[in-house]
Amino acid sequence: MKRDAAFELAIQWRDNPVLLAGDLRATFDWLWKNSEEATDAVARATGARVMAASIVPEALERLVPLHQALTKYAILLKASKLPPELLDPVIESLTLPDAALASEDSTTATAQLFVTLTGLTAVTQAIEVTQRWVDKHERLRCGEGDRSEILKTTIEVADDELLVRTDQDGSLKLRGSSNIPMFLAFFRTAKHHLTIDAFLDIDRTVKPTNLDRHRVRLSSKLHDVMIEIVSEKDGYRMQKFRSH
Repeated sequence: MKRDAAFELAIQWRDNPVLLAGDLRATFDWLWKNSEEATDAVARATGARVMAASIVPEALERLVPLHQALTKYAILLKASKLPPELLDPVIESLTLPDAALASEDSTTATAQLFVTLTGLTAVTQAIEVTQRWVDKHERLRCGEGDRSEILKTTIEVADDELLVRTDQDGSLKLRGSSNIPMFLAFFRTAKHHLTIDAFLDIDRTVKPTNLDRHRVRLSSKLHDVMIEIVSEKDGYRMQKFRSH
């Protein structure tokens, strides 16, 4: 793959993570389909597999472009959890000078050479982690999210997580049923004010005497994104955090 082609593929992965997971999975599905479990007990324990030497060139044709693109991808997306050297062990196992081993039938004219594929387990695990990240990314991308121009904040819901994104202060994940309804209740009200009665109508699992405890608990987490919840007259108000 040419240098520009590797960079172009990395850009496609960055813009559409679904392609990244798909390309990696397709290649390693092919490797598994065209290889067999190692017969040596030690090699088998490490997840190694054997492949006919005759199809190694095709395997490298599939692996090398991905390896080159991963290097570019790591540059484009600093937060990537895929190390650029992820495929190195697999490629090296296919290109070592003494990688080819004769089969047990080496005394005959039909003897076939095999190579041992290593490093597959780490890549398979990385693909699974990437797939989960992609799935979550897609759920967040498809969700509209709630936007507060007053707080310069967007709130997105994904399964049991609440992702609070601020324009300058990063993001924070909140967990726990006692926190999430309270924060959503505040956020969805005009001017971020919520009376005690209005809040209890939204979340009937919380008693009036527990509201302030939940407010303190939630505010302590929201400080990381410069938001706080303060007591005000007959209820509570959400505002930008003011350090004292």
